[in-house]
Amino acid sequence: MFRKMRRGPQALSHEEIVELLKTETRGVMSVQGDNQKEGDWAKYVKSVIVFGKAELIEDHDEIVRISRLLCDKFPCPPEYVEHEIEKDAQRTLIIAIDIEDMNGKLVHEA
Repeated sequence: MFRKMRRGPQALSHEEIVELLKTETRGVMSVQGDNQKEGDWAKYVKSVIVFGKAELIEDHDEIVRISRLLCDKFPCPPEYVEHEIEKDAQRTLIIAIDIEDMNGKLVHEA
C-alpha cells in the first residue's frame, strides 16, 4: 500500500501526470523512501512521484532503442543523435521503472 499524498487539494489528475512525464525535458530521480528531508524548490513546480521496481537495462539493442526514443524529445539533427548514440551507447546507463503507483501535485510555495 502506498502512502497518501499530504497535499490532496494540489493533486494533479492522472492525465496531467502522464502529460507532464511525456513533455518535460528534465527531471530528478530519487531512490530514497519516506525519510527524505525537504529542501528549497522553485515557487511553482509541478511534480510527479512514481513508485515501483527499478530494473537496470543491460541489453545493448534495448539501450540504443530507448536512447533514440529519448532523443526524439529534443530538436537535434538525426545524424547528431546517431553519432552520439554510436559513440556513447556502450557506457549509457538506463534504468526502467515498472510503475506500481504515481501521483502528482502543483506546488506553490512562498
